[in-house]
Amino acid sequence: MTESLVASGPEQHGKSARGGGGTEASPSESPTSGEKTVRPPDRGDPFTGRVFSHYRLDARLGEGGMGMLYRAMDLALGRTVAIKLLARHLVSDDTAKVRFMREARAASALDHPNIATIHDVGEQEGETFIVMALYEGETLKQRLDRGRLPLSESLAILRQVALGLEAAHRAGIAHRDIKPANVLLTKDETVKLLDFGLAKLLSDSQAQMTQDGQAIGTMLYMSPEQLRGERVDARSDLWSFGVLAYEMLSGVSPFPADSNAVIATRILNDQPPSLRRPPACRTGLPSSWRSSFERIPPSGRRARPSCLSD
Repeated sequence: MTESLVASGPEQHGKSARGGGGTEASPSESPTSGEKTVRPPDRGDPFTGRVFSHYRLDARLGEGGMGMLYRAMDLALGRTVAIKLLARHLVSDDTAKVRFMREARAASALDHPNIATIHDVGEQEGETFIVMALYEGETLKQRLDRGRLPLSESLAILRQVALGLEAAHRAGIAHRDIKPANVLLTKDETVKLLDFGLAKLLSDSQAQMTQDGQAIGTMLYMSPEQLRGERVDARSDLWSFGVLAYEMLSGVSPFPADSNAVIATRILNDQPPSLRRPPACRTGLPSSWRSSFERIPPSGRRARPSCLSD
């Protein structure tokens, strides 16, 4: 899913973590003028125009393995937010829903400028949703698709990613799915980490595999323990951060391959080429950064730093 915009909200007719009911595509009070407004549903989209709790879904922004993302209006506060309706197979039973609510509430407590804000979570008529702040910008993946970044820009982005992860790890929360598509670059050059509270839903459910058996998450950024199906903690984020940094700074993949199977084999068995030699070397890279990144990728968790500040 392309998430260059992150938002929040459902409207009034179901259960929300912060209370309230919801109605569906019916006249609603404008929070500013009190006038009645009707948003007929988009006939091409079954959810556009509907209201969950006190959020009206106005336009679909994208969709992917985790569900559908919408621009929405918080009718109680009169603000634009983003709402993600989770794919039903991710919350197919009560245990999965409870786990998601617990994870999302924990993630919503993270108050850091480099972590996307979660406003609310809830459930209505079988749809589970998460409400987020709406940011304007593009994902790091979209930016990298246009070409290699200047060294100064790469280091500035990585510093902010590291600060966000460090704050989450201090709170005892691991992301589990750090990759370019989950790093948002806002128009004011602030980096926001997306999807805290969602990635564990994938790893805890049995739904992280598509019909052809390939993981939904980008294989390249998965840690060895994720590939082995082992318990995942903050050190897995360090691995993913190391792969992300390597790719951004060198301009090449640390595990080049033409299939997920080969990528997985290389992650489990190989070391990436040194950043000190071609093709991965980068002129002007501070030696302290180079040494730090070369410490992160070892396949054994015990060999990795326990936190980014190390």
